[in-house]
Parts: sequence; structure tokens; C-alpha cells
Amino acid sequence: PMQKLQMTTQEGENVAVCAIHGNFDDAQSAVKSIFTNDEIKAELAKKNMMFSSANSINWGRLVPQIVYYFSAYADLCKMGQLQVGEPMNVVVPTGNFGNILAGYYAKHMGLPIQTMVCASNTNNVLTDFLKTGTYDRNRDFYATTSPSMDILISLDQAVDFVKKLAGKLGCIIAVTGAIDLVADADTCYVIRNGRPEMGKITGTGCQLSGLMTAYLTANQDDKLEAAATAVILMGVAGEVGYANMEPTDGNATYRNRIIDAIYNMDADKLCSMAKCEIR
Repeated sequence: PMQKLQMTTQEGENVAVCAIHGNFDDAQSAVKSIFTNDEIKAELAKKNMMFSSANSINWGRLVPQIVYYFSAYADLCKMGQLQVGEPMNVVVPTGNFGNILAGYYAKHMGLPIQTMVCASNTNNVLTDFLKTGTYDRNRDFYATTSPSMDILISLDQAVDFVKKLAGKLGCIIAVTGAIDLVADADTCYVIRNGRPEMGKITGTGCQLSGLMTAYLTANQDDKLEAAATAVILMGVAGEVGYANMEPTDGNATYRNRIIDAIYNMDADKLCSMAKCEIR
């Protein structure tokens, strides 16, 4: 209620507040889908405009947050709580790792931070991940008094992990699921195509392996792009195939619909339906 009141009573003449039915994850997914919508981007381009975001996926948010940590350290030294050069510990309430990521960068820029503690609320998916090594977002969602921490999908953490794994192994990593990630050590494609029903179809993994092999063979100059395109194609084919299903169709028919969609796919349809961002 307090946060809602703060937003709806702001007096900025160039600020408009919109509400959604959903939680933080729903809002972030919607914003990212708008960013990758070609029609919206084309309409904005006509007016020499573009969308930007102020959340943790934007450097424009992280850079001033880095300053917080230096400013806090300077204040502690000024108050005599610390001597210059003496390390400090920080505790950060975190949902999507954005703010504490800024602290991590501050530490690597030379700020003497000794220990960084991530604090979570009832939606403690990241706490469990750090404890067990298993990232399981299939759990109950709780609306708390700290809505910015009410997050079950932490893409930043997943993207960072697959990049580091790809760098360590010296290869391209493809992780498929509700959101697909295809990455090398430097770049990650975040892909939101596909249908949840695809997980029930026997053979979709083999289909994707075949597509991946074909695309990598055809585009050896940019293997990361080739692998990502194969994953996008598989997801788009799943969406097209599902849209062509009849009420009495089952899994076997859906598998064939996916194959037909791959066969009939062209570049224009693939590009228009692709839901992808590069990090």
C-alpha cells in the first residue's frame, strides 16, 4: 500500500504510472517482451525514440548503485566508524541480485568490502539455490511487504552462471526450459519462445539436437548465433504447431505439427516471432 501510494501520488509532469495484475516477475517479463517487439520498436524509431529500463538489467541503474557503496563507506569513515582502508561488511535485501551486483562491482573497483550478505524474504528461491545448488522456481509465490524482493525468477544469476560455465569449458552452453539460455563466455541469448506443452513430447530434444547440428554446420563463422537461432526456431515451431492443434489432437499430433512448422518456416516468420534479447 505504501509503495503504491508513493507511485500514484508523485507530481512529475513527465511521469506516468501504470499498474498490472501480477507480480514482479510478470512485470519484468512484460517489459522485456515490449523491448523485443519489432512493431513497437519501428513505431518509436519513426519519432526518434526508444525504450529504456531502470531495473537491474540496465547499466544506467547499476552505475549509480555502485556509487551508493562508495558513498556509504565515505560516510562511515567521516563518522569515525571506519579508518580509511579498513574493510566493511554489507547486508543487502535482494530479490534479483541487482543492488548487490553493484556492490560486487564496487568491491572489484577497489572498495574494501570484506563480506557481502544477501538477505531474502519468504520468496527465498535464491537462498535455497545457494544452499543446495538447485534452482527451483516451481514453488508458491508470497506477496509480502517488500514487493521488490518478491521474485522467483532471477535471470541475472542464471545468465552469469552459464557464461562462466561456457568460459570454463571453452564451449557454447544451451540451457532449455521456461526461458532458454544460449551462451559463450561473453554473450548470452535469452530466449522466451516455446510452449510448456513441449516438455511432454517425446523427441523434441532430439529434434533440437538435429537443428543445432544443421545450423552449426551451416554457420561456422558465428557458432553462438547459429546455436541460438536453432533454439529460437524450435520454440517458434512449438508455438506455431500448438496454434494449429485441434481440440481432439494429442501429443503425437503435436510432435508432427512441430515438425511441419519447422519444415514450413521462413526467415520472415522466424524473425517476426522470435522473442530474444542479448546480454
